[in-house]
Amino acid sequence: MVCNTLNLEYGSQQDMHQDTLYMPSRVINKMVASWIALEPATSGIEPIAFHAEKGDLLIWHSQLLHGGSAIAEQGSTRKSLVTHYFRRKDYLHRFWKIRKHQSGAYYYVKQPMVA
Repeated sequence: MVCNTLNLEYGSQQDMHQDTLYMPSRVINKMVASWIALEPATSGIEPIAFHAEKGDLLIWHSQLLHGGSAIAEQGSTRKSLVTHYFRRKDYLHRFWKIRKHQSGAYYYVKQPMVA
């Protein structure tokens, strides 16, 4: 189930990292992430090792060391959608509770604040 999404206009431009440092799952090694290119990578926007076309999808394990290089050409973009996924039983959030709809789908409900 989706636990986080990032809509990026200029890419993350993050140093090398592992996602579990920022979003640890309840059970180790039970998170994956995806990156969808919303436009082609062109010159001046050099990915480290993945040259994407619009619509390309990259899925990686949360322990994969990865990062996003800086955009060299001023004014260029690297539009993308990044999504992180946990197994439903590993999702834990302090403010949202998971509910099951009669159709079988899941959705979030904001829990009331405890005074």
